[in-house]
Amino acid sequence: MQEVITAPTHIALDAPRFLSMKAKDAIYRYHIRRVTAKEWKAYYAGILSETVQVAPSTVERIYDEDVAGLQLVNDVLLVMAVRPNGEEHFADRDLDAAKIPLRQRIGMSKLLASATSLSMVDAYGDEVEVKLSSLWSAPDGTMHLFETAHTFVQPGIEHVRKFRAGSANIRVGKRDGMTINSFVAPELASMAIYDDLIVCCSGYMANGAELEGKEAIVREMDGHHKAVAARALFSLD
Repeated sequence: MQEVITAPTHIALDAPRFLSMKAKDAIYRYHIRRVTAKEWKAYYAGILSETVQVAPSTVERIYDEDVAGLQLVNDVLLVMAVRPNGEEHFADRDLDAAKIPLRQRIGMSKLLASATSLSMVDAYGDEVEVKLSSLWSAPDGTMHLFETAHTFVQPGIEHVRKFRAGSANIRVGKRDGMTINSFVAPELASMAIYDDLIVCCSGYMANGAELEGKEAIVREMDGHHKAVAARALFSLD
């Protein structure tokens, strides 16, 4: 009888995490450690977002998240395993991050920051629910698409002010005679606001049990998921 494999229903936040990348000759599986809140803040702070006044009536927009993503990947990589085409099992290999193809390293950074908001239940009431979709690995190393949910208290005026202030944080400077406006990633503000407003969540586990209780959620939740979920609260689309 063929074995039936049940797809996981919860993201295990504290379980070993893997990122799988398919290449021409093999599948590469990278074991990473848990990304800390400090590292997520450094990632968002490292995103380059600028406008450059190249002429009196011409402004160019510059945006790059790959450099920040490469640094994040470099910081959290632990072990590499390879399964050549035609083989059934993975074998560990010596890991030298500098030797990993750039395409794979950037691909891993995209997987780490893969969460996107699916919908928001924007109805009259005390609470609002945001649903996310993200790629995450199961304990056996296979990658799955998870749908999770975060329930918040309705944001108040002070939270809107805090988010808008963070989103509107602009540094103005000069470079080669051109005016440069540097923008701060709004996710830095939304990560902090998440901790203020979160009530409960679903689709996550930690310490072998479903993640419950505000204190545990604030402590255990992935920083990227915090940032994306709370940012959706302030979307007017």
